[in-house]
Amino acid sequence: MIFNCLGCGVSISSNRHNCPYCKKNNAESITMLTGKTAVQEKTQWRERVKGTILSYVLR
Repeated sequence: MIFNCLGCGVSISSNRHNCPYCKKNNAESITMLTGKTAVQEKTQWRERVKGTILSYVLR
């Protein structure tokens, strides 16, 4: 879903919690719009690489 950033007003995706232009955290507004809780990007990345060679290299 595309929405306007509360900091600068530029249209960004709801998949990005931080605005790439003004760096404002929009996690609360994304939660209100979509009804989903925000998951930390680093946690998502660790779950995605779990069981691969990267999980052993990056310990």
